[in-house]
Amino acid sequence: MITFEHSLGLILVLISFTGLYAAYRAEEIYGEILGLTRFLLLFLLALAVAGPQIQMAQERMRTPEVNILEDNSRSTQFMQDDKVSFQEIQTNRNIIASGNNSEMKNSILNSIQQDGAYLIVSDLQTDEDMNEVIRKANRNNASISFLKPEMTSEHAITIEGPEQTVPGANNQYTVKLSSTKGGSVPVEVRVDGNQIHSGRITSTYNFTRKFGSKGHHKIQASIDVNDQESSNNAYYKTVEVTKKPEILVIGQSSSLGTDLSEYFRLEYTSSVPEDMSDYDAVLLKEDVPEENLIEYVSQGGGLVYTGDHQNSYDVLPVKEADDSEESSKAARVIMAVDTSASFYSERSRTKEKARYAAKYFVSALYRQSVGSKVAVINYGGTVQGSSYVPRIMRNPGEPAFLSMVNSEDKNRVFSRVDSLDGIGGAIQSYGLRASKELAEKEQSKSTIVMITDGRFEDVEKFNTQRTQDDIKIESEQDKQNFRDIAMSLDDSKTSLCFLTIGGGADTAFLNGFVDRTNIVSFEDMRNQGRFCDLLGGGGNSGAGRVYAVNNQHFISRGGINPDLAVAGTYNARLRPSGNLILATGENKPVLATWRYGLGRVAAFTTRDSNLGDMMRGDPSSVVRTFSWSVGEIDREGRWIKVSSTRVGGQKPEVEASYSIEGLTRDADGTYSKTLDPEGLGFHEFNGVPYSYNYNSEIENIGYDSRIERIASETGGKVYEPSQKGQIVEDLQTFSDERVVRRTSLTPYLLIAALIVFLGEVGFRKMKGRK
Repeated sequence: MITFEHSLGLILVLISFTGLYAAYRAEEIYGEILGLTRFLLLFLLALAVAGPQIQMAQERMRTPEVNILEDNSRSTQFMQDDKVSFQEIQTNRNIIASGNNSEMKNSILNSIQQDGAYLIVSDLQTDEDMNEVIRKANRNNASISFLKPEMTSEHAITIEGPEQTVPGANNQYTVKLSSTKGGSVPVEVRVDGNQIHSGRITSTYNFTRKFGSKGHHKIQASIDVNDQESSNNAYYKTVEVTKKPEILVIGQSSSLGTDLSEYFRLEYTSSVPEDMSDYDAVLLKEDVPEENLIEYVSQGGGLVYTGDHQNSYDVLPVKEADDSEESSKAARVIMAVDTSASFYSERSRTKEKARYAAKYFVSALYRQSVGSKVAVINYGGTVQGSSYVPRIMRNPGEPAFLSMVNSEDKNRVFSRVDSLDGIGGAIQSYGLRASKELAEKEQSKSTIVMITDGRFEDVEKFNTQRTQDDIKIESEQDKQNFRDIAMSLDDSKTSLCFLTIGGGADTAFLNGFVDRTNIVSFEDMRNQGRFCDLLGGGGNSGAGRVYAVNNQHFISRGGINPDLAVAGTYNARLRPSGNLILATGENKPVLATWRYGLGRVAAFTTRDSNLGDMMRGDPSSVVRTFSWSVGEIDREGRWIKVSSTRVGGQKPEVEASYSIEGLTRDADGTYSKTLDPEGLGFHEFNGVPYSYNYNSEIENIGYDSRIERIASETGGKVYEPSQKGQIVEDLQTFSDERVVRRTSLTPYLLIAALIVFLGEVGFRKMKGRK
């Protein structure tokens, strides 16, 4: 069948028929021939503009083959060894993970080819986001299936909670159970040898503990089961209780100080005092002369900086980056607002939310990315007779993109948002198509932000007087069209985000095209200040999700909240000796540390000196940052620290401020040694306890719940080893299935138009006319 990429171009085809009238009115044969050639030329050019293409369904008809991707990491040792071989079909095998490394996403991505069929043998126990795998498989028309051999009955126990605290603080601890079969098991929890829990749990057991005085404490959790792998049936945790460190806050009192007061003793000032020897660390929120801090930090004092990074301090691990390159990358955002009557009418409660959401985005761009450009479009539909006609209002004004340099520019964008009105029933694919067309007209990178309820519904729900037969596009067809358009976006030039209103968004479907961090609800945006990573897509705001870059550092060793996001960062750059701890998806620094002399310095680059986003999203990382900056120095200046570690990672290390037999003096004047514990459990060095636990690869066991979703969204299935015949049959079906091929006729029409034009020129010369 023949379809048209730009159906509006057919109007030009109709206009071209006026050339026939000119030929009809001609009084001689020369004029008739000239009129016909002019008509044919205009007709062919107009038809080329409409973009006709032949759409044909073809049989794939190729020899079936399967690509088996095997995970050999330690957590898969509990899968029974059911090697499935296929003599009937071609088989390719590749290893995607092994040993103590369960990172497999990149291996899977590198394996996916056009029209490929993949069978993954894995428990999928990895912390990596696998949505990119789904998107690449869909773009390449590839299917991903999983083989799930039976697992032996195994269990693992862990304890999560702070390793360092202060007297009187409420400390939350969670005992987590992981198993291959599910169900409950007997768990015993002891603190300093005293039993605080004995009973069966199925997933977690939570408890709160206060420690009254300085010293070291031990927490142990164990399960009473008869597992083949017994090393992960017990977990050991040490907790150090220290005095409340003295922290000098240079700046105004705020909510940050209130939150920190449970763990630290705070004193406020507006300037740097001459003698700071009584303070363990300084929280610097305002600009002060740097020379007043250098001596304090170099002699062992701690420093945490949350202020403005437009003035670089030599004592900080980051400095202001050169704006010359970044300033030319002002964000270009297309806001596509769903203005369907049910969602955006005066009767709809979501209308004001949609306007608020759009204005929130505009305000964020204005504050954080000077010179950003915003286009506002709305999409919906109306019913004319028995036809559903899409209405796509490009912009209620020109030019399409408004540059925001001052408050007047921002108010102009606000006016465009206010002028939007409800227009019938929405079809989501219309909004995405209009946004794509607008983005493709621009040379620079654009971000499409769809503000919508995220629902795909039949048109009849918006027009109850129409019958089922009259529906122009049903929800499944809308999804298919949406999928085709989303997959055709050039990721290097156009990114896609969703801001959903209400609780009805089809996030499972949308996750097939964008990362889950780019689907944000209105409630999260309002309550937590979160929104998707769009500001990083061309501006210099540094907004978006936060990742742990260094998982071995004290601050991030326990992991961070995967949903942590910040509304913006200063344009800072890591110094050569700096240690990047947290960063956004575009590797913009959020938190960096280093040692300056004997002191420890940490610098946050968020644009909120009170760390609002960080304290809402992951307060423990902020507290650990201050604990790290304080270090281990007490009033007498003598300290000793022994790290707790796990099998497969770094060995335990002891570090002390004074000489102890067996320790080696380091360049910075401290003493250290790597320890070699004899086995799992609690150990001591010079009276200081530490723990040595099992390999982290066998902490989370069993099959990950994402397996079913990945298979479903890529056209694959989940098999058991006994279904070998079904695997072969499905592969044959996949190899023979019908695929749609589209061939554009535009090049042929242009060639035909050129031939007609040259023919006309030759005809005029033959007749001796110009």
